Amino acid sequence: MIKLLLIVIGCYIIAAAIVHVYYYFSSHQQPTKRHYILLDHEQQDSIEWYYRSFQRFSHWMGIPVHITVVNTQPNRDLCQMVGHWGRNNNDIVLNDRVSGISDHAIIIDLSKQDDLCKLPF
Repeated sequence: MIKLLLIVIGCYIIAAAIVHVYYYFSSHQQPTKRHYILLDHEQQDSIEWYYRSFQRFSHWMGIPVHITVVNTQPNRDLCQMVGHWGRNNNDIVLNDRVSGISDHAIIIDLSKQDDLCKLPF
C-alpha cells in the first residue's frame, strides 16, 4: 500500500518537474508583438475602455500589444488621454492618418460592428 502511494507521489513530482522544465525553455522565446490600429469615428468615450481591455489582455496572455489610434475627428480630449497613456506606457500612439502600416497590423474601425469581432477579447 505504501509502495503504491510512493509511486503515485513520484509520478506527480516527475510531471511537475517536466512542466517546470518546459515552462523554463518556452519562456525564453520572445512573443511576437501585436499591433492594433483603432480608427476613431467620434468614439472617444469608448477608447479608454478599449485601451484598458487591451492592457488586461496583454497582461493575462503575456503578449505585448502596440496600439495606434487614428484620430479622424480632431479632438482635444482624445489627444490628452492618449498623451497621458503614452507617457506612462509606450504602447499607444495617436496619428492623424493611417500611414506606414505593417503587414501584420490589425485595423479595427470602431464605428463598424463587423470590425469589432477582430478584437482579441
